[in-house]
Amino acid sequence: KQGGRLEEGDGDTAGFVPPSIVPQDVKVKEENKRQQQQLQHEQQQQSESQLLFKYYGIRLFGTSITWLLWDIAFYGNKLFQSTFLLALTGENATLTQISGASAINAFVALLGYYAAALIVDKPTIGRLRLQQTGFVITGTLFLICGFLSEHLSSTTLVIIYLGSSFFGQCGPNCTTFLIPAEVFPTEMRTVCHGISASAGKLGALIASILFTSAKTDN
Repeated sequence: KQGGRLEEGDGDTAGFVPPSIVPQDVKVKEENKRQQQQLQHEQQQQSESQLLFKYYGIRLFGTSITWLLWDIAFYGNKLFQSTFLLALTGENATLTQISGASAINAFVALLGYYAAALIVDKPTIGRLRLQQTGFVITGTLFLICGFLSEHLSSTTLVIIYLGSSFFGQCGPNCTTFLIPAEVFPTEMRTVCHGISASAGKLGALIASILFTSAKTDN
């Protein structure tokens, strides 16, 4: 027919409605549907977070606080290792002696890490027991170095210090990042591991501030 009207069933143009004349109520419905889907997604995420803290909050606190405490000791130790070695070996120690003690300390720490790799999967030991034992032994050796330094010889103090490096690696420095990777649901494992690691980096910052302040005061 003439006049520009479409014939019924006229090929691809039949039923075509230009976007400019789509009813406004259809656009509103589509926008409301999109907002509703977004709201449901946000509520689902919030629900997952609530369930995580409800059922795994204690685990998250445990993995975070242990990583934080270990990094306070670990980074405080490593950032000021030369100061500690000088205090342990004596003020008259030469640069060669201090460098030698530092190299031996690094080697002993490496042995501790390999020892952890060998025993961490044994059923009689496992991650938790290895971490607990490492914390206790390392903490005890640090306390001995701190409180009995005036009553022990330099050689004894260096041996104790090397022991703390070994059991620190064969213990917390290995398990603090292994445990968070295994004790949380798969869906939230990355988030929880990141929170725990962030707590550890906070511990490193605290160690840097505290030990720098203590060194300045002395």
